[in-house]
Amino acid sequence: MFEFGVLHTDPHPGNYLVTYHPKLAILDFGSIRIFPEEIRKGYHGLAAAILRRDQAAITKCLLQLGFINRDDDPEPMFRILDVIFEPVLKDRLYDPRKYDSIEKGMQVATIGIENRFFNVPGHRVFLVRALIGLDAYLKQLGTVANWHRIFKECVDRVRD
Repeated sequence: MFEFGVLHTDPHPGNYLVTYHPKLAILDFGSIRIFPEEIRKGYHGLAAAILRRDQAAITKCLLQLGFINRDDDPEPMFRILDVIFEPVLKDRLYDPRKYDSIEKGMQVATIGIENRFFNVPGHRVFLVRALIGLDAYLKQLGTVANWHRIFKECVDRVRD
């Protein structure tokens, strides 16, 4: 997403093949989304701002991506982002099985409803779909890692 503006929104083992090289091959392109450059840059900027905890930059990206309007108070969105990005905010090992996706989803929905956040840009639907799928497989595999460092490497690799 950050480098090419491309996202596979149906991540499951049946859609990938590891070749003998070893390289990753994609077998199903039916759920590939290609986002405009403005959206790619917006998500990359948002990720970098989240890692820096830069609320001014986060607000700018949320506006650019259509999550909030100019007259909205961005504070509730900061809380939502804290919930969603909890696994990558701290430099530490993180077990995805400790992240209760249903509970976190309810927290996000509650904040959104209480603050009347009904802006749902279309690109968000595809990103959430991909994240939910990845979350499920990471839990199933028990993939404990330093997700902060992995996320930061992905963000730092791109220079806008």
